Amino acid sequence: MGYGVADVVRSAAGLRLRSDRLRKGEFWAVSDVDLKLEPGESLAIVGMNGSGKTTLLRILAGIFPPDRGEVEVQGRLISMITIGAGFHPHLTGRENLRLNGAVLGIEPDELAAASDEIIEFSGLGSRIDVPVGMYSTGMRVRLGFSIASSVRPDVLLLDEVFAVGDMEFRERCFDRVRRMSGRVAVVIVTQNPALAQRLSPRSVWLHDGQVRLDGPSEEVSTAYFEEVVARTPELDEYTFVPKKLRPPTAPSPPTVGQQELRWIPPRAEPDQ
Repeated sequence: MGYGVADVVRSAAGLRLRSDRLRKGEFWAVSDVDLKLEPGESLAIVGMNGSGKTTLLRILAGIFPPDRGEVEVQGRLISMITIGAGFHPHLTGRENLRLNGAVLGIEPDELAAASDEIIEFSGLGSRIDVPVGMYSTGMRVRLGFSIASSVRPDVLLLDEVFAVGDMEFRERCFDRVRRMSGRVAVVIVTQNPALAQRLSPRSVWLHDGQVRLDGPSEEVSTAYFEEVVARTPELDEYTFVPKKLRPPTAPSPPTVGQQELRWIPPRAEPDQ
């Protein structure tokens, strides 16, 4: 807190802040990350809690300025980083649609033209006219993702938005993200290696704010999942078995964050 007060005083006095140096007790949340994403490409970012995934997304979105280096984004960027950000609990879903669109920088005419499509994709039906304060977390994700993905962004940032919500809506979200491939640059943050492999051919594994591995999603997901297994002693012989194939006496699979670990790693090729 002392550093924060000192920074506010220095800023008010017009003194230059040295944000490129660490002070006692501080650490770099993200450091030495060098990434490039071309138009139409997708990128999945995986890592444990505290690895810097959300911080990196906030830097890309312009919420946090980088202390060192630079970020260059071309075209319209839409981000969905915090569930329910820009939603007012006392306004209805329809009213929040307009409010959230304004927060995202969407022109009123464009938003009005897309409103019917947004409401239809969200599947909220008549609940679109219910105050958002009465919505579940999953319903807020439905509305937020529908808005963010319906206005044709050039860059779309998604942070753990698939960790909640029912299976039917998630499948439609997956389909929409895949359809965006080739025209929208999509960056997806997740703790689920199976999801990373499903939605993006390329993944980056962040660990302690630095890139541990950058490459094909299958390779990165396998390496990341092996580390999850090493850190989670509760994993058992049924962890990698699809739920419907487990015997009735098998224990429920453990979870990491909000993601159930049911991913089956790629099989090794037999020796010739």
